[in-house]
Amino acid sequence: MNWREPLFRYCERQDTAFWGEPCNAASNLAFLLAAWACWRHVQAGGRRAPDLQALVVLIAGVAAGSFAFHTFAERWAEIADMGFIALFQLLFLQRLLVRVFGWREGWAGAATALFVLVDRICAATLPAQWWNGSIAYAPAALVLAAVSVAAWRQQRAAAGRLSAACALFALSLLLRSADRAVCAWLPAGTHAGWHIANALVLYLLTTALTAHAQPRNNL
Repeated sequence: MNWREPLFRYCERQDTAFWGEPCNAASNLAFLLAAWACWRHVQAGGRRAPDLQALVVLIAGVAAGSFAFHTFAERWAEIADMGFIALFQLLFLQRLLVRVFGWREGWAGAATALFVLVDRICAATLPAQWWNGSIAYAPAALVLAAVSVAAWRQQRAAAGRLSAACALFALSLLLRSADRAVCAWLPAGTHAGWHIANALVLYLLTTALTAHAQPRNNL
């Protein structure tokens, strides 16, 4: 693998200049604002749980990884970008099952491992170019939709935030997928909108972990 391979993924990127994607790079500020808002939310509630703090750190990591990708635009930066997103997904899913749905740690860990397996199968079988590469997020979108529906039956306090995150995630996927299709009439593309919408998604997901009654021990 060529770690320094230049990547031209989005409308803004026309050359290998560091600031070749100014809107995409600058819009990562939204992730930092989301991390700050989550941190304030956690601190205000007196919730000093390491898992919530780790999610906040990972949101900041998403900002750093994405900024690197949209400035250096090389293979290593893309992997860093994707890595922080994947880590957030896995930690959030495990903590959601424990905190909101009352699963035991082991069962929640097993379900998270199953998600990884399904995600890798989808990555190996679905065409990577579908939806401008956004097909990679299909398993996460389906799981988010499923837990949003389940929450309305078991944890209505968290359900509102999960459902709002689900709707916003659908919008963010649309913005990510549309980027290459609009280059001719919108040179900046729509990828910056993916960042902004996704930052709100991460905020809603993280704060949903505290917006619930004491769950029953289901598994």
